[in-house]
Order: sequence, then structure tokens, then C-alpha cells
Amino acid sequence: MTELSSLLKQKLPYLESNLIEEIIAKSSDVTFPAHQQILREGQYIKTIPLVISGLLKVNTSHGAKEILLYYIQSSESCIMSFAFGMSAEPSNIAAHTESETRVILLNVDDVKKWITLYPSINMLFFNQYNNRYKDLVETIGNLIYEKLDFRIYQYLKQRASLNNSDTINIPHREIADDLASSREVVSRLLKKLELENKISISKDGMKILV
Repeated sequence: MTELSSLLKQKLPYLESNLIEEIIAKSSDVTFPAHQQILREGQYIKTIPLVISGLLKVNTSHGAKEILLYYIQSSESCIMSFAFGMSAEPSNIAAHTESETRVILLNVDDVKKWITLYPSINMLFFNQYNNRYKDLVETIGNLIYEKLDFRIYQYLKQRASLNNSDTINIPHREIADDLASSREVVSRLLKKLELENKISISKDGMKILV
């Protein structure tokens, strides 16, 4: 059994063994460096990423503003890539790596065949639909009902959790871009969160206190 076969069986135990072998034989195993774009808006999707390790961030834009949609972690795939690939429509999302990320690139034409031949692969994408629906509902709710300082605080907590650390080092500009705000506003609200003893800010980054 190969290293990749063992990893897939461990991370996605519900997949048939024959499907795992087909994935290995027909897909590309690629490791991308941190902060590399792997999907741009307007692109036609030919491959669907399945993350083995690392982290992908998915954004969309509205006019001049961008907004964070969701993250893709180990054992997850991108349901929007799946949707656009299946429909042969141009993507309205962009994705890039947050850290060094190992990805299995599933060819769309192969996935179309596997959906019929191997029912277990439907569970992978059903789970992604379920998870991303929850993410998007939460994002929309926060945009409509929550103040920006609360959204920034939740954003920082999420990033810390994804990085398995209580301290994150991220530029104010990136936070502003992800939350469709401005760097000046984000900097002011980060200072407010620090005064409220929710975070501490140092040269090492921002530490979540509560």
C-alpha cells in the first residue's frame, strides 16, 4: 500500500478501495507553497481540489470588494469547484493557499464517472455541501446582524483555531480584504478589542485572550 493510499484510507475511510486506487492513478498529487493562488474568478474548472494537508482560503468579489467565503482543511474538498466543474460554467470564486498545502487534483471528467461507479464519493461532496451551507449562512448572518468588531473577533478566533494556536500574525490589510472593510477601520477596531482585553497585540502578532 502506498503512502498516499494509506493517507486517503485514513482521512476518508468511507471511500471504496477501488475508488482510492483510481484517484491515485488518475489524479495529480501537488504541493503548493503558502500564499499561492490556485483558482481565479472566471476560470473554467478542470480539476477539483481535495486537501490532504494545509489550508485553502476561498473568496469571492463584489465590485471592488472581496469577501471570505470559507476555508478548506485536510480531508475536505471545494464544493464550489465541484459545482462549477459539473456545470461547465466559469468560476465566480478564487482560492489560494494559506500555508504549504498538499492537494489531490481530481479531474472533473473522472469525478463525473466516479459519481455513478462509486456511490461513496457522493458522501464526500454531500458533506462539503452541508459544511459550506452552514459556513455561508453564518457569514450572511454576521454581515447582516453583527457589528464589524464582533466579526473581526470571530474571524481572529477562527484563524487561531485553524492554525492550532492562540496567536496569529496576519496583516491588517488581509483582515480588511477578507471582511470587505478598510485597513484603517480594522486597525481601529483591533485596538478597541485590545482595550476590551479580548486580544493582545505585539510584534509577534495578535493573541486571543478570551
